[in-house]
Amino acid sequence: MQTTLNLKNIENQANLVNPIFANHETFHPRFGWLKKGFDAVEKNSGIFLQDDAPVRLGVGKNMVRSMRYWCNAFKIIDKNNSPTSFGEQLLGNNGWDPYLEDPASLWLLHWNLLKPTCEAAAWYYIFNIFRDSEFTKADILAGLNELPETYEYLDRIKARLGIKIHYLSEKRGFDHWLAIHDGLLPSPQMRWCTVKMKIQPLEEFVGDDEVISYIGIRADENRDGYISTKPNIKPVFPFKERGLVKADIIRLLEESGIGLPDYYRWRSRSGCFFCFFQRKYEWVMLAQEHPDLFAKAVEYESNHADNRTYTWTPGESLLQLLERKDEIIANHEKSMAKEKKAAPNRPLAESLEAILEQEDDDLPCLVCHL
Repeated sequence: MQTTLNLKNIENQANLVNPIFANHETFHPRFGWLKKGFDAVEKNSGIFLQDDAPVRLGVGKNMVRSMRYWCNAFKIIDKNNSPTSFGEQLLGNNGWDPYLEDPASLWLLHWNLLKPTCEAAAWYYIFNIFRDSEFTKADILAGLNELPETYEYLDRIKARLGIKIHYLSEKRGFDHWLAIHDGLLPSPQMRWCTVKMKIQPLEEFVGDDEVISYIGIRADENRDGYISTKPNIKPVFPFKERGLVKADIIRLLEESGIGLPDYYRWRSRSGCFFCFFQRKYEWVMLAQEHPDLFAKAVEYESNHADNRTYTWTPGESLLQLLERKDEIIANHEKSMAKEKKAAPNRPLAESLEAILEQEDDDLPCLVCHL
């Protein structure tokens, strides 16, 4: 599985972790690999690139690449496949523990794996970002496609209300279903991600239990949201029933101390970082706020075995869009200034939404957005 990493509010994050995945070729760091790889590069720094490396190292071709990756990730060899000073101190002939017989050496390796710059992004996420003490595989995967601001906001809600939130996720992940759809990206006309990643996991979790689905659509919104066809899932619209409009919701959130999600600075709604409902300005800001996530979205557009290219936005790729970022930002700022002049007392979040709504008339994925 290949995915991406969500990091936010960490100083110098680009120096903390390299957001790459799957370089391990699906193999965990097997016992003996680090010593074998270290000894091999001490004799020949080009060993991993040689055609006969599988024979010399006694492993398969993919395992050669995996061994090289783990030796680099644990920082016992460098990018040039040369032994590092740490590698010499630990695994050299006169090293502290050449054959890793002391459990303390494993702890030291673990610390070295995660220290900057970490080349094992999934490990970094689990040990430094993911904070739940009890979790399932689905809980972990759920955090890898959403914006980090979304989870910060949910943490705020949990702390303020004293509740536990159970995170749902499709067990096989987005990449699996993207492959099933032959690389066809979801779009307003083909919303397979909504069904596979949102609706089905929820309905499977609920099963046949009688539940109430509280739908947070306001009285000033002309839509119904997700309504299950299962008779045991009863939809309730508390905001509509009480006639609450957007200003009321913002007031309630502010008065409760929860406030608004941080992504409201540059985005008008939540959802996956690669959501196709993002407007051009939001894509530009994703590149600015989360360059690693933007790079992953670009990869989804072009990384297909048959060399086809799908785009998240109509008519241009994300890289083409990014070439126009100065124009897009300038136009957005002009529109915001005009909106502010017309309605000086309107909250920033409402002004942003009003401007972004002018870019398109498509309704967002009605089960995904907060």
